[in-house]
Amino acid sequence: MLFLNAGIALFFPIAQATEEEFDAQLAGTTALQLVGLVEEQARAVLFLASEDASFISGTELIVDGGYIPYALK
Repeated sequence: MLFLNAGIALFFPIAQATEEEFDAQLAGTTALQLVGLVEEQARAVLFLASEDASFISGTELIVDGGYIPYALK
């Protein structure tokens, strides 16, 4: 069993419509100072579903730009 823990991500059309201040404030909640896109999280899902991940089992893949450790500070 695999588990993907996805963090904050913006759907591209919403990201385009979002004001820069909002983006900056949201990005400030992650260690990478970035807001992820749904496409970035989808690539992690595609990797886990691929043959390249055939020996990965029983784990959690956190795709959140460092939100969890940064938020716990």
